Amino acid sequence: MNAEDTRAVREFGRKLHRVLCSKCGFAILDEWQCGWTDGGCLVLANALRRWLGEGGIVSVWEDLVYDNRSPDHVQHHTILSINGWVVDGDGVAERNKFLELWREREGVGIVRYGVFDPDVAWEQGLASRPELEEEVERLLDSKFGVAKVRMALTA
Repeated sequence: MNAEDTRAVREFGRKLHRVLCSKCGFAILDEWQCGWTDGGCLVLANALRRWLGEGGIVSVWEDLVYDNRSPDHVQHHTILSINGWVVDGDGVAERNKFLELWREREGVGIVRYGVFDPDVAWEQGLASRPELEEEVERLLDSKFGVAKVRMALTA
C-alpha cells in the first residue's frame, strides 16, 4: 500500500467516525440506546461488510484464562477486517494498533482476535437487525463513494 492509499484510508476512518457520531448516525441506534462500540458494533460490522462487498467479520475479546474462571471471554466487540485494517465505530486502524488501543480503552489484559462466532456473540449480548444495517448502508452511501473507499482499503 502506498502513502496516498494509507492517507485515504485514515481520512475515511476519521470521516466515518464523525458520520457515525453525528445526530443521523446515532439516530439509527436510538431504539437500542447504545453507541457503535457499546452495543451497535455488530450492526455496523455487518453493514460495512455488505456495503463494501469485501472483508470479514471478526471478534475481539478479553481472554480470562489467567484468573481461573471458566474458559469464557468478556468485553466482546465485533469489527470488519479488511486487508490488514480493522473498521469499527471509532474509524479505521491497522490491526495491531487497533488491538493496542482496544486493550487500553477497555482496560483489559489478554486480548484475543478471531473468527466471529454468532452463537458466542448472542450469548455476549451482541445482536443486529437487517433494517438497522440497511439504514447504516444508506447513511454510508449518502456520505462516501463506496468504490473509492473499497479501492483504498484493498490496495
